[in-house]
Amino acid sequence: MLLDTNWRFYLGDLENAYEKNYSDTDWRQVSVPHDWSVEHPKDRSCSSGTGYVIGGTAWYRRHFSLPEQAKGSKFFLCFDGVYKNSQVWINGYYLGRRPNGYISFRYDITDFVAFGNTENVIAVKVSHEDIADSRWFTGSGITRKVTLQQFGKVYPAEYGIFFQTPKVCETSAELVIDNELVLSELAVENTAEVTIQSILFDADDNTAAVFEQTAILVKGKSETVTTSGTLALPQLWSPERPSLYTLRTAVAFSDGTSEIIDEQKVGIRSIRFDADHGFFLNEKPEIFKGVCVHHDGGALGAAMTKGVWRRRLIKLKKMGCNAIRMSHNPHAPELYELCDEMGFLVMDEAFDEWEGCKNKW
Repeated sequence: MLLDTNWRFYLGDLENAYEKNYSDTDWRQVSVPHDWSVEHPKDRSCSSGTGYVIGGTAWYRRHFSLPEQAKGSKFFLCFDGVYKNSQVWINGYYLGRRPNGYISFRYDITDFVAFGNTENVIAVKVSHEDIADSRWFTGSGITRKVTLQQFGKVYPAEYGIFFQTPKVCETSAELVIDNELVLSELAVENTAEVTIQSILFDADDNTAAVFEQTAILVKGKSETVTTSGTLALPQLWSPERPSLYTLRTAVAFSDGTSEIIDEQKVGIRSIRFDADHGFFLNEKPEIFKGVCVHHDGGALGAAMTKGVWRRRLIKLKKMGCNAIRMSHNPHAPELYELCDEMGFLVMDEAFDEWEGCKNKW
């Protein structure tokens, strides 16, 4: 469930805004991604390094309901990025704090959600008081999308399904998929014998390959199950032909039932660096012709959408660009998806500084 609309927003700090029954009826309604800094006039009293815009502390609240038939499911509340020092509550229960403003994170809210006619309330406090914290515009708020994940008896760990291509050539590709899975603590049985299915679909939605592996899962414990095999005549990914497959992960149970627990786009390619001859993609030399991009979008601030990124990448592609450096932090998932879809090599960054601070001005 995409939680993008009907958020209530208050700029300023409030003592008890995390409580479920706190009145937010007079708060402003906003959609996320949202950036409150870019909405205000620039002021020379603010930091030059971060664009002369305000920071501060603010609250967001979101009301939602779940049907009775959803009882027994596993629920996670997922944030792609909140700038910064976010604290999150659900129905008055404190879930945790994330200082970093660019890292995605999720919370297990299974024990705290209500169903039927009883409403659920998410409360998020965002603290960006130290506005001179970067050498670029950062923005402030829930600057990326928020989603609610629902799973059945088995669910993947966060980033638990990992696709690899150890050996690739034009005639065949060896594929390895690591599936880190958990049998929900809500399951009736303590153990479950399952068959993990990794199903690969081509661009025309035809089944390209199916890899299976049986395993026994123990309630509440993660287990990595590896599926692997060979795909004949793969469509190789390159900037000129960014071919992608859809990887669907399903779990089949001994009683004949099954659940789809994940679906993602994947590409098949080989990469190699040579000290004398440079970078090779699919055993062909490839020159990086790229640009550096920050996470913001001018008048939109940090509240970027996939459509805006697509417009930018189309222009860059027409210029002859084939690579993007993510300056200087993890970016929104939508940008990585577009780079895969449109044929851009990516140089990813985790942070701008480590031991030596740079001048913010």
